[in-house]
Formats: sequence, structure tokens, C-alpha cells
Amino acid sequence: MRLIDDEGGQVGIVSIDQAMELAKEKNLDLVQIAPDSQPPVCKLMNYGKYKYELQRAARENKKKQAQPPNPQPPPAPPPTPTTPDRPHPQC
Repeated sequence: MRLIDDEGGQVGIVSIDQAMELAKEKNLDLVQIAPDSQPPVCKLMNYGKYKYELQRAARENKKKQAQPPNPQPPPAPPPTPTTPDRPHPQC
């Protein structure tokens, strides 16, 4: 199987036993992410943390969809003409 480490780097093609041993050494889970490819692709990750982050992202997206859009402020009224307190001096 092709193995990807927990930082996203390619370890290379290793046996299942080697991959499981690496996962055990790093206290991570071995997750198969592309079973239909040749060779299958697996990744070392903390699966519990991954699931938590997916759920948190889903909650955030749901929260954003549920909020009504911000209302637009009313347009500003046109400026009112002002009369000067004193007339303009003539040149």
C-alpha cells in the first residue's frame, strides 16, 4: 500500500504490517483513503480528531446557512441645499 504520513508527506509503498507498526509507534490510526487505486492509499492520522473537525465544520456551515442575510442600510437622503449666512462677495 502507498502510505502518507500525518503531515501529508509520502512515506512510499510499504506492507500492511509496516504501516500498522508506524501507526502504532506514532499512536495514530491507519485510515484507507483510496481503496480502489493501485496500490491502495492509506494515511496515518488521528481519526477521532478528524471526525471532530468535520462535525465542527458542518455545524459552522449550518449556522451560516441558518442566519438571515444582513439587511441593507437604507439609502442616504439626498443632500439638502444650504443657504449661506452671508452672500458671496462680488469680484
